[in-house]
Amino acid sequence: MKASHLLIKSGNVYHPLNSARINAIRVLMNLENIKIDSLDLGWVKGMGVFGSWAAGTNTYESDFDSWVLVEAYPSEFELAQLQKDLRLMTGAEVNMIVLTRGKLEDLKATDPPFYNSLVRRSLVLKGESLEKY
Repeated sequence: MKASHLLIKSGNVYHPLNSARINAIRVLMNLENIKIDSLDLGWVKGMGVFGSWAAGTNTYESDFDSWVLVEAYPSEFELAQLQKDLRLMTGAEVNMIVLTRGKLEDLKATDPPFYNSLVRRSLVLKGESLEKY
């Protein structure tokens, strides 16, 4: 593959083209930044990322959208620590949805478009996926 399929030159500066290949490369680079095994996640049943970071369309200004699947709601300390760790890994503001079985069923009933988007377009980073829970 030629570099011309990935980059466009503007003056003396190269910029990535807006393409599926670039998005796929960004997804791989995004996942490389998240060292999930280094986190203390004993209380987490599953964890994933959605939005621009999962699609590879994120920019320097994008926030990091994630979901955490739990049996019972964790302590504020555990959530704050996870958000801090993810912010340090990604360099982005972290938005996190904490989902119990009940909250997931409620989301499915009250906001099917968002639920379906979350299930279909998120990447599982650890543990169970949303549709198997």
